[in-house]
Amino acid sequence: MSRVRVAFHKGRALCAGAFDVSEGGAVFTRTRTVAGAFVLVWFLARGSAQEQPPAAAQAGAAEVREALSLYRNGRSMDTSGRREDAQKMYTQAVELCRSVLERDPRHADAYAVCTWSLFRLGRYADTVALCQEALKISVDHRVVETLAEALFFVGDYKGSMHAMERYIDMAPRGERISVAYFYLGEIFRLTKRFRKADIAYSTAVNFEPSNALWWYRLGLAREYAGDKGFALDAYRRALHLRPEYKEAQESIRRLS
Repeated sequence: MSRVRVAFHKGRALCAGAFDVSEGGAVFTRTRTVAGAFVLVWFLARGSAQEQPPAAAQAGAAEVREALSLYRNGRSMDTSGRREDAQKMYTQAVELCRSVLERDPRHADAYAVCTWSLFRLGRYADTVALCQEALKISVDHRVVETLAEALFFVGDYKGSMHAMERYIDMAPRGERISVAYFYLGEIFRLTKRFRKADIAYSTAVNFEPSNALWWYRLGLAREYAGDKGFALDAYRRALHLRPEYKEAQESIRRLS
């Protein structure tokens, strides 16, 4: 049964360490305790410490850091319209992570960065396959969310919805929580469940109120559900955030 959760949840830090492998986080964050550092070492090379010499494990961590840097450079280039350069960064990140995984097939961070990079390359089927491979080894909320997005783009809405809900349960304060609710809204809108789409989009903009596209989609869901007054509110919010938003302008004229 589909569940769309509107309430905020209390979350706990998943890893207290110095190396933060998150899609948008800083590479280095504070190290709280010496014990935390040992937890970090385990996190970066879990499952492989007994299989590899320490030097090899350290090399793998360094390569993943480099891959993460390449990935983030690619994201920055994408944002500035340098798509071709971004693709090169993602491709290099994939190659580095593949190299690490050949030596250490249980390296969680290598899987995470590799799946993100494959997704940004538009290789959605490959992303799904690698995510599924990774989740057989370790259930990582980062990979679950990437799987959900990739499934959406290959048209598996049921699988995507299930994975998004799983991510929300695993990481209610996760970095991609607003995105997860947005994609749930997309799935419900595309499958004509407009009331549920309204709830999901509303939750997404609650987490990230500055996204004009999300407000516009919320307006669509409300309009299709027959709530024209609330739809106008959402369209106006989208237009306020992006004054040149043509679709929002047309929607406001249509309902006014």
